[in-house]
Amino acid sequence: MVISRPTVYAGCTFRSRLEANWAAFFDLMGWKWSYEPMDFNGWVPDFVLIGKKQRIFVEVKPYFSQEEFVSNEVIEKVTRAMNVDDQNEILLLGVDVDLEKSYFEDAVVLGWLIDFTMDTGRAILLTTGGFCHDSNSYHDRISGFYDGGHVSEMPKDEAIEKFNEAKSIVQWSGNNWRRDFLK
Repeated sequence: MVISRPTVYAGCTFRSRLEANWAAFFDLMGWKWSYEPMDFNGWVPDFVLIGKKQRIFVEVKPYFSQEEFVSNEVIEKVTRAMNVDDQNEILLLGVDVDLEKSYFEDAVVLGWLIDFTMDTGRAILLTTGGFCHDSNSYHDRISGFYDGGHVSEMPKDEAIEKFNEAKSIVQWSGNNWRRDFLK
């Protein structure tokens, strides 16, 4: 059984250290985010990422695979709560980056992305600084960049290093860390 430990980061008290780790990672990536932004028919997303052209709602769980999200009915719950007509997408994040292999040989799997068609695929980190769906639209969900379907993946070492740095920031900085230190 995983025990959640409330953790303060960037002036926000997160329900778990894992959520705080992801917030620090978002900051290191330069992504705009908001914590527990709204309630969708009983589902409160952990985050919303604000991309240039869209919002992506994020659910964080201490899981290692997409199958765990399925078996614990997380995907069913979040897709039932979302309004497909709004063209919202949902990013499912687990305990770390690069937990699964992708169709792209050297791609870093950030997590799993449920696009507005309700198709679940792997979210691939890109050199453009964002991420894309690995089997549907390859446009960068953060920057909005699209180069016609060619995907340029972020190197694995760089992505893993960023996530490890995020975890260190959260673990060792205590309540004194402020988001604006990253600017």
